[in-house]
Amino acid sequence: MVPAKAVAKRPDVPRVLPADARAETVQAVDRFLASSRAVRDQVSMLAGAIGRRVLTTGMGRPRLRDSPIGRVPAAWELRSLGEIACFASGRAKPKDFFRVRSPSHPVPVFSGKGLLGFCGNALHRGATIVVGRVGIHCGAIHLVFEEECWITDAALYVYETRPEVDLRFLYHSLRRLDLASLRTTDHQPLISLSTIYPLLLALPPLEEQREICALMSAAETLRDAQDMVLAHARRVRSALLAAVMAGPA
Repeated sequence: MVPAKAVAKRPDVPRVLPADARAETVQAVDRFLASSRAVRDQVSMLAGAIGRRVLTTGMGRPRLRDSPIGRVPAAWELRSLGEIACFASGRAKPKDFFRVRSPSHPVPVFSGKGLLGFCGNALHRGATIVVGRVGIHCGAIHLVFEEECWITDAALYVYETRPEVDLRFLYHSLRRLDLASLRTTDHQPLISLSTIYPLLLALPPLEEQREICALMSAAETLRDAQDMVLAHARRVRSALLAAVMAGPA
């Protein structure tokens, strides 16, 4: 019989920290949170600045020209939204709507609010842009990359674009237009196709659209990573507070 190996006894570790150590630990975490928030704000400002720069003047230092929407790169075309994209209104929420995805309800359902739940049938296949059409989310914009989806009648969606249009570039351009400012001010806020189709957009060549989107995606990834750091720091703080505050002072 092989003798069991001796196991080294671990030193006793106090389950709680002294009061002064607890306070110092919490203060250190709070300082880290404050610095993380500052970095996140700076990254967010950087991402926004990059977006504003490349969506208005393009990549590099192109020659600019005057236009009805301001100065734009000379090589860019001015096109109305109705010329380059076709929108449609969604349909009523499906009768088989569920909040949770399941094998029988795999199709995501979107509205101006974003993802609502799931259903069994698709209204649209492929990527699209969803725009809040009515209510408090009127003018909200969502880029949807799904094989198939359903859009409710509280939203508009893109079902077709011209071949020379990158859907991601169109999404970023629509966000710059601030569609929410175009909604009616009646009792029920509303955006209609007759309101958005005449809007003018500056459209770069397709390859430049893709380059712009790649740069903006990198900036957004950096911002999202900082958001994750901040969220994790908050969770650590909560867990740490629960641990160090337990026990006698």
